[in-house]
Amino acid sequence: MIKLDHTFNEFLKTLISMSLPASRQNELYGLGMIGDELAIDFGDYYQEFKNHYLEHELLTKTEVIKLDQISQFLHERSGEKFIDFWSSVEHPDWAKVRIMAQECLQVMKKEDLDLSIIHNKEEKGKKWKFFGPEIVVQNIKTEITKKNIIKLLWTFQGITTLILLAKGH
Repeated sequence: MIKLDHTFNEFLKTLISMSLPASRQNELYGLGMIGDELAIDFGDYYQEFKNHYLEHELLTKTEVIKLDQISQFLHERSGEKFIDFWSSVEHPDWAKVRIMAQECLQVMKKEDLDLSIIHNKEEKGKKWKFFGPEIVVQNIKTEITKKNIIKLLWTFQGITTLILLAKGH
């Protein structure tokens, strides 16, 4: 039995991750070929389940058409000649992916979502001796949150005004 709530939540995390600036993507994924990891997660949580998402009305046909543009863009970069794209999210084409992911979130009315990130890293196999001394094990937990709200208190002639601004807009 497929747990669509879980897979859709992981899909949203991946889409939000794809929309973030390169610095946040690096923070989020930590080690490895981050572009490759983002694409794998997108394939695992979107491509594999998109028909289920449609069937259960978690996505609309319009949203799927938009999301398929990301899939096509990533697919077009398959192969050895695109190794720079897959190994670094600073590659210029990742800016295009970020824009597409942001547009998808807007179409889905989820552009107000963000991720909180908690890292646990164990250096040089301290608890994982069977991996060898050069292995770094990392565990990353992400949670979907609303984008941070910046609160500004402004006082003018004895009247205090609270201004709420959504961070990132």
